[in-house]
Parts: sequence; C-alpha cells; structure tokens
Amino acid sequence: MADGIGVLADSGGDLDAFGAAYELLVSRGAERFFFAGGCYDDLDLWIAQKRRRASQPSDAQALLRLETKFVRVCERESPRYGDPGIGTKALDMLGAVLCCIVHDKDDLSRDDLLNASVFFHGGGSEPKVVQIGPRFFVTPGRLSGAPLQTCGLVEPVEGNLRFSAFCLDGQPSGEGWLLVIPRRSKISIR
Repeated sequence: MADGIGVLADSGGDLDAFGAAYELLVSRGAERFFFAGGCYDDLDLWIAQKRRRASQPSDAQALLRLETKFVRVCERESPRYGDPGIGTKALDMLGAVLCCIVHDKDDLSRDDLLNASVFFHGGGSEPKVVQIGPRFFVTPGRLSGAPLQTCGLVEPVEGNLRFSAFCLDGQPSGEGWLLVIPRRSKISIR
C-alpha cells in the first residue's frame, strides 16, 4: 500500500537491524520514515555504510535522497541532545492528522499534547498503542535490546490511521491497531 510511514526506534547501534527494518518497511509500502531516536547517529552511520558499499553513480544519487525520507529526533542519552538544529521532537502531518515524533514522552510540552493527535515515541520494549482520551501514543518497540526486534508501519485508512508492527523476519507482532482520529476544528497556539 502506498503512502505508508515506517516507524523505527531504539536501534542502539545495530546497523544491521536498522537496515533490515528499512528493507522490510519498504517492502510493506513505506515511502517515508519516522526514526524516534534511541541512537540518533545510527541513521548517519547506516547511510555512510551504504555509501561505502555503493558501486554505481546512480546508487550515490539514491543515497542522497534517502536521508530526506527520514524524520528523526534525538534521545536524551545522545551526546547531540540539545545541539541547535537537532530536535527532540518533530511534527508531521499524515493526511489531516497532526503527529508528533519524540523519543522520550517527557520531552512533550502542554502545547504538543493539546495539538497533536498521535505521538510516535521510542523507549518501548514492544510495539504498543495506548489511547488516552482523544490522543494515541504509539511505539514500534525496539530494534535492539529487547526480546523481539520490531518496527512499525502506519497507513492512512479513510481519515484514520492503521498501525501494524513487525518482527524483522516479517512476521506480524500483535494484531495491528486502527487509530480512530477524532475530528478537530482548531489548533491551540500559545
């Protein structure tokens, strides 16, 4: 299915798991990716690894475009946490749904909680969706350091979102979740 968003978190330096998750999510229809931290530099290191392995000039061009497909945030444990230009959270629209990507939910502000409907975060040991009032907190689980290495896929479904989680061997992890998004008419900015 087109328009899918791959969701990865907590790679912990495991570039093989990062690459396997990317390939799995692309095969499932992901065109863009949310990397909810857990080792901020892993995206750079993974792309550098792919550059070293590239053999054709066309591969180099594809790698230049690859980084632009990712929205990523920094985790508190990173030495880059707090650097200007590196965010601890990011906002993105999935259709008409405002989403916030963050590694640590403690980095969310009151305005984030008032405005966004879906929060993608790291730090979860397994894939999970928790609904609190009209908001959804979604974690894809961990690529490293958990009993199962998992990632997730978000797809638009008739104004709502479907989140599915997968083990790196392609097997589903859980039954999948439909996030029924309440319709809002305004955004609060203070």
